[in-house]
Amino acid sequence: MVRNLNQNENPPIDNFLRNLLEVVKEKYSYIKVQMPRLHKLWIQFGGNTQIELKTIKPVVVDDIRFLSDLKYRIEVVRNLQNAMNDGFFVVKSIIESIFNNYIDSDLISEDFTNTDLVAVKLMISDMLVGSLLQFIVIDKSSIPIPYIIIAKNKALMKIKALSIERIVDDLKKNGFEVSNEYVSSVLNDMIELGYVTDEKIIDSGEIVYKFVKDFSLTEVGQRKFDKKIKPLLEWTIALWRSLFNIRSLDTPIPKNYPNLGFLEETVKRAATQGYLSAYNVMENIANYYEIIIKNNLEVP
Repeated sequence: MVRNLNQNENPPIDNFLRNLLEVVKEKYSYIKVQMPRLHKLWIQFGGNTQIELKTIKPVVVDDIRFLSDLKYRIEVVRNLQNAMNDGFFVVKSIIESIFNNYIDSDLISEDFTNTDLVAVKLMISDMLVGSLLQFIVIDKSSIPIPYIIIAKNKALMKIKALSIERIVDDLKKNGFEVSNEYVSSVLNDMIELGYVTDEKIIDSGEIVYKFVKDFSLTEVGQRKFDKKIKPLLEWTIALWRSLFNIRSLDTPIPKNYPNLGFLEETVKRAATQGYLSAYNVMENIANYYEIIIKNNLEVP
């Protein structure tokens, strides 16, 4: 006789189920703490701005009910899946606001002098592109392409000189379609600003480019950056790294689970950090439990 899963008050707790509960609790705890903090950082950054950020809806998890009630477990997993989607759009709204409503407006000139204006824009994009490349590859419209070209290649160009072709090919691998001429114009602007130099390789006649100067601000500008902008950037990066890290779910599944192959393939994807993999893993876990209920199967 098939066990009534929704009435089982003392189900066995295997490592997968334990980890699933812990992941859910950890993410909801993180959201509960961090969303109020974002509100404070946003006020600190935007002052009286009328721009409204996206939010992540908090959910309370009942441990006992999660373990004993499959329908409730599905509901909670779906809620976390939706929270991850909300988290993606929180990141998107922050980045778009920074570039569209701050960098590309007069507001940034109220905070920084002409001496710091270019450098602070480059520093912001350098932090975001360097840490949120996964987001930028998914959403290519949030950060203007010149900033992506510079920030994505800066670290390597400090070590070795790169050709235009090498930079263009690397951008194309991430889905950024840019011409050689466009990249050349961006790098020439950086040469004029003193951040990049170019040289011709004697044997081939090829022009290569190298970063020779870091982005830096005046003492006053650095204090302003550290107080007003950097905390918001760090919060955004931390959200991305924390909310979409579910690696602990990549754990062996007990052999008594029905449809074992589907669940094993699902949790393997948890090893890859990022929005798409985390969202899809949670979606497939919820789908898995829905199949269990539909087919009246037995599962812990």
